Amino acid sequence: EGLKTLKDRLENGLEKMQSAAEQVAELQENLIKDMAIVEEKKLATDQLLEHVGQETAVADEQKGFAMVEEEKCSKIKEEVTDFQEECEKEMAAAEPVIQAAIEALNSLDKKS
Repeated sequence: EGLKTLKDRLENGLEKMQSAAEQVAELQENLIKDMAIVEEKKLATDQLLEHVGQETAVADEQKGFAMVEEEKCSKIKEEVTDFQEECEKEMAAAEPVIQAAIEALNSLDKKS
């Protein structure tokens, strides 16, 4: 009876080893499929990163142009503001002369 028990244990062990070998084979197949999916996603991610890098470069270039234009606009605004202040000073200085001229015209109308 000891021999039968050993034989049963051996057969049971062989069955478990066969089952384990089948499970390992199945896991290996799944791993190969998963690795292919991972590789595809990695390629897609690499392409996306490359695209983002290109877009970032374009955006940085546009930002540089925008900064140059902003500086130009700031300079123009400063020049216009200075010119406006100068015109306002000249208008303030000319106001008494204009008022005197208006009064002189009004006095001519009254005498006529």
